[in-house]
Amino acid sequence: MQIFNIIGGWANLLLELETESAKEKSYFCLDCKERKFSKFELIKDNEIKELNGYICGICKCPLVAKLRSDSKCPLNKF
Repeated sequence: MQIFNIIGGWANLLLELETESAKEKSYFCLDCKERKFSKFELIKDNEIKELNGYICGICKCPLVAKLRSDSKCPLNKF
């Protein structure tokens, strides 16, 4: 289920896990036209600061958590 993947992503962010995987995925998100800025910013990512405050415009997931989860990109980029 998507919600459990994102919760796992938040846990990985807080514990600073899955950093290398998240960095690799972030390159797809940085250039994506669906990346949207949101005022909702719970926790900042100290490793991938460029995506702090951004969500996926399709699934509405915060990117800092999505990148550290098992969740797939809605556009199949990762």
